[in-house]
Amino acid sequence: MRKKIWTMLMLSAAISTASCAGIMVWKNIAQAAQEETVTPALSVIMSKESGCYPEAFSLGISCEGAEKIYYTTDGSNPITSSTRKEYTGSISVTDRKNEVNVLSAVKPVLFDCAYSSYDESDCIVPADNEVDKATVIKAVGKVSGGYTDVVTNTYFVGSMTEHIRGIEESCKAAGIPLAIMSVSMEYDDLFDYEKGIYVRGKIFEEAYRAWISGEGPWVSELRKLEANYTQRGSEWERAAHIDYLESDGKTTDCKL
Repeated sequence: MRKKIWTMLMLSAAISTASCAGIMVWKNIAQAAQEETVTPALSVIMSKESGCYPEAFSLGISCEGAEKIYYTTDGSNPITSSTRKEYTGSISVTDRKNEVNVLSAVKPVLFDCAYSSYDESDCIVPADNEVDKATVIKAVGKVSGGYTDVVTNTYFVGSMTEHIRGIEESCKAAGIPLAIMSVSMEYDDLFDYEKGIYVRGKIFEEAYRAWISGEGPWVSELRKLEANYTQRGSEWERAAHIDYLESDGKTTDCKL
C-alpha cells in the first residue's frame, strides 16, 4: 500500500513538474510574441541630414506621437538645457561665419599651464569671420513618461572647398575622400572649472597651491602638475556626438 501511495505521489510530482514546464514554455512563447509586436520607439526626424549645403535652408523637425519637440542650437542637451526652444515651425539654417566666436575666444589661461596670468595683447585673437562655424541642432521629443533619444545633426552652409582650404588638392594627393569631423559637446563638459576636461581647472589649482613655495615654478614644471585634462577613468568621460562629412557628399553619423 505504501509503495502504491509513493508511486502515486511520484507520478503526481512528475505531472506537476511537467505542467509547470508547460506553463513556462507557453509563457515564454507569449512573451516572445508580445515582444515582436511592441511598437518601435519614437524618434525625432529632421528634414535634412548632416552635411554641407550650398545655400541657406529651412529645417523641419518631426516626431510622430510626441507631445512636443524641443531643440537647441548651441550644442546643449534639449532635455535639460535652459536655452532649449519648443519647436513650432521650420528653423532657418544659414552661414554663420560672421557670428561672434565662442570656443576660439576662450582665454588660454583656462587650459594652458604656461599662462600664470593672461594679457589679451599677448595673444592673436582671430576675427569672427576667420573661424569656420557650423549649425548644430539637437532635438528631442517629449512623450508620455519621458523623452525620446536626442538626435543631433550638423550643418555647414557653403561648399566643402569654402570650409576646408586645399581640400581638393588634399583628396587628390591622398587618393581618397577626406572629411570634416564635427564633434559636438556641451560647453561645460569642456570648459567648466570643476568638470571640464579641456581645462586645467580645479585639479590644477589645488595641485599648484599644494606645490608652490617661495618662488613660482618654471613653465616646464608647471606643465607636469595634475590638471583636469590629465585625468583618466569613467568619471571623466563626457558625452559627444561625432559626424563625418566626407568631401564626396557622404555623411556618417557615428552614433556617439
